Amino acid sequence: ENRRQGRDSQHTHKHMSGAPISGLLKVVPYSVLGQQLVRKDGKNRVVEHSAGRPDADTVFCDPARLCFIQDKDTGPRHAGGASGEIYRFLGINNEDAFEEPVRDAVKEEGCAKYHAYLQEGGGAFHCIHVVGPDFHRRDDAFTRDEAKGQLAEAYKNVLC
Repeated sequence: ENRRQGRDSQHTHKHMSGAPISGLLKVVPYSVLGQQLVRKDGKNRVVEHSAGRPDADTVFCDPARLCFIQDKDTGPRHAGGASGEIYRFLGINNEDAFEEPVRDAVKEEGCAKYHAYLQEGGGAFHCIHVVGPDFHRRDDAFTRDEAKGQLAEAYKNVLC
């Protein structure tokens, strides 16, 4: 099967409805791909592999930029940084566009969409693409409360 084809869900956590979320999350000091940027000798920062890569039981977030999700001419193949590494891991780093369900759901900052990426040999990797507020690309400044509100909206959309 093509690695790009995936499953989609309208509600990612139906089975968890009403469950306390604190028992379902594990906060860790490394990225979704198991890497951590640490200081060595007080000056230099290096990437250490602190954990293994996600397995089929792990759902992870992609800190996506809206332009890569919405623009059919750029898509995952032009992303860099954390998202670029995630797309390489998912096997979509050479694609011109995201799957239609992702593009249809993520239309503006704060939106999030779960998508399961089927893997060769069976199984899937579970990714939530989320676009947080871009504090660097705005002409008007955010107040602290506005920034907190926009971040809270993005987090809520990831978890609900």
